[in-house]
Amino acid sequence: MRRPTAVLSGLKPAPVLKLEGPEVEVIWYRDNAHQKREISRVIRRWLNDGVKPADLAVISCRTQRNSGLAEGLEETVRYQLIEWDKDEPPPENIIPFSTVHSFKGLESDLVVMADIGEPAKLGDGFLSPLYYVGASRARVMLVLSISEAMRRDYADLEVS
Repeated sequence: MRRPTAVLSGLKPAPVLKLEGPEVEVIWYRDNAHQKREISRVIRRWLNDGVKPADLAVISCRTQRNSGLAEGLEETVRYQLIEWDKDEPPPENIIPFSTVHSFKGLESDLVVMADIGEPAKLGDGFLSPLYYVGASRARVMLVLSISEAMRRDYADLEVS
């Protein structure tokens, strides 16, 4: 089975040491409301486990206003999701949202990559290599939020 970042981008992964840690979690969403619910559930779980908002990030190839998370997270998440593209660290009382372009070169312990819902437009991969950049920003845990419409394509590439 191939690594999710390789599946998303179509790029061959470089050899790496086997590290202990959580597997990539995939959320399959039906529509924007479902994506919002599922990402809120994951973030609520992390916060309840003691993760600080500054230790996580939500990223997308879209700006927040064009994202499925344009209206933020569910009210049960006690922090606001705010688009953050400044060079300084975000305030402790928000959950930062960033485009992959703005987050390039940065990392976060826990990353949710949202709005994965369009087939490849560049390269030979499943999706643009930009998705590889985004999916490689997590130091500890990565959650991919992928449209149900792409499930078959993802599964086909995962085993090849």
